[in-house]
Amino acid sequence: MVKKTRILLLLLFLLTCTQWVMGQDTSTNARTPAQAVDSLLARVEEARISLDRINAVNRRGFSTSSVEQSLPEIAANLHTIQQNLLFYSRVIDIKNLQMYKVLLNNMQQVLNERRTILSGFNRELISMNAEINSFSSDTLLLALSTDSLFTTLYRNELGLLKEQWQLASGATSQNLEKINKIQSDLSGLYFLTNELQSRVDELLRAYNSRNFTREYAYIWNAADHAVEEEHLSYMLRKSYEGQQQLLTYYFLENWHNWLWLLGITLLFIWWVFTNYRKIKQNNRNMVVAYKQIKYLKPVPILSALVLALNIAPFFDLHPPTAYVEIMQFFLMLALTVLFWRNWPRHLFFYWIAIFILFIIFAVSSSIINPSPALRVGLLIFNCISVVFGLFFTWHIRQALSLAGFVKYVSVIYIVLNVLAILFNIFGRLTLAKITSTTAIFGLTQIIGLQILVELITEAFFLQIEASKLSDNTESRFNFDYQKMEATATKILSSLVVVFWLAIFTTNLNIYTPIYSVLEEFLTKTRTLGSITFTIGNVLLFFGILYLANNLQKYVGYFFGVRNNDFITGRNIKGSRMVIVRLVLMVAGFLLAISASGMPLTNITVVLGALGVGIGLGLQNIVNNLVSGIILIFERPFELGDSIEIGTKKGRVKDIGIRSSRLVTTEGSEVIVPNGDLLSGQVTNWTLNNRNVRVELLIKVDPNTDFEQLKKLIREEVEKSPNVLKRIAPDILLNNITSTFLELKILFWVTNIRQDQAARSEVLLRIYKRLTQQEIKLL
Repeated sequence: MVKKTRILLLLLFLLTCTQWVMGQDTSTNARTPAQAVDSLLARVEEARISLDRINAVNRRGFSTSSVEQSLPEIAANLHTIQQNLLFYSRVIDIKNLQMYKVLLNNMQQVLNERRTILSGFNRELISMNAEINSFSSDTLLLALSTDSLFTTLYRNELGLLKEQWQLASGATSQNLEKINKIQSDLSGLYFLTNELQSRVDELLRAYNSRNFTREYAYIWNAADHAVEEEHLSYMLRKSYEGQQQLLTYYFLENWHNWLWLLGITLLFIWWVFTNYRKIKQNNRNMVVAYKQIKYLKPVPILSALVLALNIAPFFDLHPPTAYVEIMQFFLMLALTVLFWRNWPRHLFFYWIAIFILFIIFAVSSSIINPSPALRVGLLIFNCISVVFGLFFTWHIRQALSLAGFVKYVSVIYIVLNVLAILFNIFGRLTLAKITSTTAIFGLTQIIGLQILVELITEAFFLQIEASKLSDNTESRFNFDYQKMEATATKILSSLVVVFWLAIFTTNLNIYTPIYSVLEEFLTKTRTLGSITFTIGNVLLFFGILYLANNLQKYVGYFFGVRNNDFITGRNIKGSRMVIVRLVLMVAGFLLAISASGMPLTNITVVLGALGVGIGLGLQNIVNNLVSGIILIFERPFELGDSIEIGTKKGRVKDIGIRSSRLVTTEGSEVIVPNGDLLSGQVTNWTLNNRNVRVELLIKVDPNTDFEQLKKLIREEVEKSPNVLKRIAPDILLNNITSTFLELKILFWVTNIRQDQAARSEVLLRIYKRLTQQEIKLL
């Protein structure tokens, strides 16, 4: 019985455990479908968001229109260069090869930019395609196809997801195929460009090595070695057509440079026209302006054209030689019209001779296979050029502002023509043509640049004259202008030399190697201790400081503020200009530091060393500098004020950063440190007005009627134009003795700078009046 009871209890326990376990499984199974549905819905939502984004990108599209539009033009130009190199190489000279090299470099740069754009598009499309493919292999999304309940409940969402996936997959594949095709076309052009560059470099090396070898027979044997070419004219014509197409491409590709040129031209015309109008509106005698102005007119269209054509070749560091020659030709046309209007006839005829030589040598340099007669003609014109350089350019130099540098160019012109004669005689015709064209181009270029310098200095003159008139002041203007002109001419002359050397070396076909050497020298990183620098950054640092210093020194001239000893009023504009100068100096220093590329740690070291120097012995200098800045902003006095500090008295002529200058009544200049002006007691006689009281003492006979005497003196004092009328003069009895009466006469003068003149005038009036009244002065 006990045994049966134990078995029954065991079965009951097992049944209870089984029911408890089954209950746990049921609760677990009840939670699992809910969790699965949430996960699937989240994944579907994530897929929809991604597909929406991909479809939006595809709808927006990839901006390849500019790339597709530029490729046919580049392909046509590459085909032209390839055709010229393959079939017309016999009529291609070194200038053509240099133009090809410039254009190929330009096209390679454009193709690189396009490749970068397409590579970015390609990476984005590949990423999108990979994301689309990841959805098709997603195990969670694949499980939906086996779950009939989920498919039934979310039929619309799944249908929309499938539609979006198909749309994204198709559009992405289509865009990827399009980008790959464009990349394929672009890569073909890129490799062709590299191939043509190698071919051009090879031909240039061949030309350079062949230049110093004898190409033709000696000139006395030229007739025996003349070569006939049946198809030479056809080849020249086809080559010329190709060059026209390539130059058109260069002009169109650099259209932004022409926009800059147009802007500079219009700005120059507006600048000159506005200043001329100011001078005319102020009823200024134009004779003064016209004495200083030779080329500028009130509407300076021709002068602006000369300016634009002079600077056009320098908007590109490597312009094609043909482009430079075209700009030079149009510049000479503009200069011819300008000289016709302004030069004496004998000088103008010398210029016409230069123009004719320019055309002759430019045409002769394009001839590929010269005949003996042409060689002899070229020899004759070289001889004429030598004579012209010896006798006629002297007169041209006298008409130009920088005759010194033109003199050296004239010597170079003569030497190059002599070399051209020798090269022609001994059969080095390529060198003869290069030296001939370089000589005449160099001479005409320097004349054009000199005229550019004169145009800019004349424009500065107009600006200063107009500013002076707008300020309604007169000054020793010629001195001011000459001082400013000397510095401006010095800076412009340096730029002229650099520009001329760039064109000169371009014509000699040595610009590129020289530029490469200079670039390497200026940009090479050098180490001095722990400091790294480049020569270019150092030169740029000092150049910016030099320009900033000159700019702050002469900026006042452009706004009617000048160093003038005889300005009688307070010059508030000049005081504000001191702030402008300070800003220019600080900005120039910061810009120079930034341009130098000096690390901030090195600047900190320099400032630390400067702080030590200040602590050791520069306290006074720093004190004066800080005092100058305080004076500029606090303004206890203005330029033109009459002040007195200690024993020093005079008119404020200049407020500098370190010191200020006073002009005494004797005309001497007193330099006062700013620290003394700030810390000392300063008496400003003209802070609120320019009036000053003058005191006179006179002695008369004691028997004189005092009231009558006062009346006479008051009348004469009030008649003076320098005496302030609104304050009556005071006539006081200062002393009485048995032998005389002493009178003190007090009156106010309208301008402190006229006090001595007013004193003298009033004394003279009193003397004449009392003498007429027979009153005896003692």
